[in-house]
Amino acid sequence: MEGKVIAAAGADNSIKLYDLASTQIVGGGSLKKRLDGANLTCMEADPGSSRLFLGTNNHSVMVYHINSSTFEPNHVYTLTLSESQSVSSLMFSHGNIFAGCGPQVFVYNVGVSASEPKSVSSPVLPHVVCRILRLRQERWDLPAR
Repeated sequence: MEGKVIAAAGADNSIKLYDLASTQIVGGGSLKKRLDGANLTCMEADPGSSRLFLGTNNHSVMVYHINSSTFEPNHVYTLTLSESQSVSSLMFSHGNIFAGCGPQVFVYNVGVSASEPKSVSSPVLPHVVCRILRLRQERWDLPAR
């Protein structure tokens, strides 16, 4: 997501797109039907495109493309991870999505296209590694203390 629009995933299993300048909701929608009883657990945006990655408690990552003019979310595909636990964290970096799920971090090369991703590896690592990687991303704007 670029510009002055940010995305948020809620406990009500919906995504909302906010215009920071007007503080108005400009897009989004409920994902309850597609989730089919599951719940959202985490979200990550691809800063170079209009894709959102949404982790769930049924070991899957849903990928949505956000239309840049209507801000309508369109489902592209769903990754089902082999670990049958909640996706606890997601991180996008250099064309790859890292998904912390149970004791593993799954890595998929999602590139810049909307095509089905390819698994890069599935190392057995504590999912805390994914959280550490997330904190080390340079694109985070943390307020000064």
